[in-house]
Amino acid sequence: MNKKGFTLVELLGVIVILGIIALISIPPILNQMASSEQSIDEATLRVVYSAGSLYLDERQNNFVRNPGNVFCVQIEDLVADGKLDPALSDSSGNEIDASKYIKYTVTNSGTLTYELELFSGCDAGEIDGE
Repeated sequence: MNKKGFTLVELLGVIVILGIIALISIPPILNQMASSEQSIDEATLRVVYSAGSLYLDERQNNFVRNPGNVFCVQIEDLVADGKLDPALSDSSGNEIDASKYIKYTVTNSGTLTYELELFSGCDAGEIDGE
């Protein structure tokens, strides 16, 4: 009796082993994907902030860098000025709202700081772009 092939028990054993390997390997892969998406979103925001910083640097006369000053630049202004692509999107493919604002704060040394966050508007008393 020389039959070729696998028995049902052997096939079930292989399926169980593959299932265990999948259970061990899938969660780290999913975590890595989520981490990558977050990194992409942060990188996109950094590009937006770099474009805004360049925009402010080109308009130094309009944005006096006194310590504590807060400047707001609308993403629409950056797109209109050619600093950003109009089809800017996040890692999920959702288009970033061009009506949002970037806020920069001038430090004591005269440099600009920002948080990785877009705002819906500027508070009263803050200096808005042109």
